[in-house]
Amino acid sequence: MKRIAGIAGGVVVVLIAGVFVVLATIDINQYKDVIEEQAAAATGRSLTIEGDLELSVGLSPAIELNGVRFQNADWGSRPDMAIIERVEASVPLLPLLFGNIEVTRLALINPDILLERNSQGQANWEFESEETVADAEAEATALAVSAIEIDDAILAFNDAQAGSDVSVKLERLRVNISGDLLAPDVRRVALDDLMATLTSEGEATEISVSSLALDAGVGWNGCEFRFCCRWSSDRGRRSGWAAGSARDNGWGLPG
Repeated sequence: MKRIAGIAGGVVVVLIAGVFVVLATIDINQYKDVIEEQAAAATGRSLTIEGDLELSVGLSPAIELNGVRFQNADWGSRPDMAIIERVEASVPLLPLLFGNIEVTRLALINPDILLERNSQGQANWEFESEETVADAEAEATALAVSAIEIDDAILAFNDAQAGSDVSVKLERLRVNISGDLLAPDVRRVALDDLMATLTSEGEATEISVSSLALDAGVGWNGCEFRFCCRWSSDRGRRSGWAAGSARDNGWGLPG
């Protein structure tokens, strides 16, 4: 038995060494067109990678996409739904050898993302071919992501039908999850320095969250989180602040 285990271990080492050699010599930019074509086939919209693809070789190879743009709906208020300075993904090598894609880290650096709904109720996150998107989602269920990181983000949601807008600036967001990407089990969420402006019927409300951390533990039972936020509206004529924590589904506010 020990001999068999030793042989198996040797085979794995040889396979990993072979993969290292291939990764070290491959020009990953040759796959840029493939990525863009697959995104267009799945969504009916163009994905453009303006910069280079970069690959860091290791036991958890990391791929980096620079200058990513994703096309907005034809009726959208701007050409791009998402503009991302850099996308980074780390994929452990050993599961990959057995056909399993496990992303230990997915990072979006300086993303500028716009979600919008027009007066007819159409949303720009609804794509042209629902059948194609459904097929793409079915394939994506095999993709597991452990951590999502977002740094220096600008997010906006414009709802022409409801007459409301939300704009958010976020310095840092960290989300730890387990399971498939499309049906994740969220384990922890942490964010720093969130600034949000909500506009509805001509009145603007500003909310500032300096920090928030939420630990799910096992499921959401016994969760804890802390927050501190400030808001103002009516051009400063009304303002307030709140801070607190929660545990076991109970809220607590400072006296």
